[in-house]
Amino acid sequence: MSTTFTGVRAATPLGRLAAGVVLLLVAAGCAAPVSSATTREDTADAQVTAAAPAPDAAAGAMRAVRPAAGPLRLDGVPHAAWARGQIDLFAQPSASSQIGLYPAHTAWGGSSVFLVQQALRDRDGEVWMEVLVPRRPNGTKAWVRGRDFILAPLEYQVQVDVSERRLRLLQGDRVLRDFPVAVGAPATPTPLGQFFVTVKLRPPAISRVYGDWALGLSGYSDVLDQFGTGDGQIALHGTRGTWALGRAASNGCVRLANADVSELARLLPPGTPVTIVA
Repeated sequence: MSTTFTGVRAATPLGRLAAGVVLLLVAAGCAAPVSSATTREDTADAQVTAAAPAPDAAAGAMRAVRPAAGPLRLDGVPHAAWARGQIDLFAQPSASSQIGLYPAHTAWGGSSVFLVQQALRDRDGEVWMEVLVPRRPNGTKAWVRGRDFILAPLEYQVQVDVSERRLRLLQGDRVLRDFPVAVGAPATPTPLGQFFVTVKLRPPAISRVYGDWALGLSGYSDVLDQFGTGDGQIALHGTRGTWALGRAASNGCVRLANADVSELARLLPPGTPVTIVA
């Protein structure tokens, strides 16, 4: 694609999971429960409110109810993690293993989003999440602090089968829709692996070359450093050239009919998992 894609839509906070799940927005050392949160749309900032007890009461509550360390359940449901600010990236779930930073907002102005791989709580009560990071090389992962994010459960997943040149929309294990697609040409193949939607763009924010919608992915071409003026990031996008559907004809992106990509854009928020298989 000729554009760098990043997330622009906000997520619904996940503060209602049962005990032992990712009750993530309570920072370590803070006993105040998250009482409410608002849904953010586009570039609006998330607001999380909490009722804080008196300091002595808070300290006593923490001593009484500090949760056990160990893995946290996500119940098999994929989750998007929306940044609440600039993000520290870590090689391990430890404050001593910082490896870099990630910006709070994308080039398009929205909050950065990641796909959660796993979560745990350490012995100090800190929640950590391993996330898929939209950077080269494909499949880059890092650990982040749960307190820096708002989580959103994701209803749908996407699978692209390159050999069959089909895209399947999944809800759990159930296939809801099946679309013909164009995939990368032999010299510019569509990369394989686990990715996620980072942004949803439509004209005039994106060129009409990409049809009615472009759903930027966290993956990058394995052979091209750029498409036009972009950095080689791939996407699911529309096309007026429906002759290409069912063929290996793109620079690595996955092309759909405009009506089909519009349906996906309606259903899929940023963070949605997209698996591309051979």
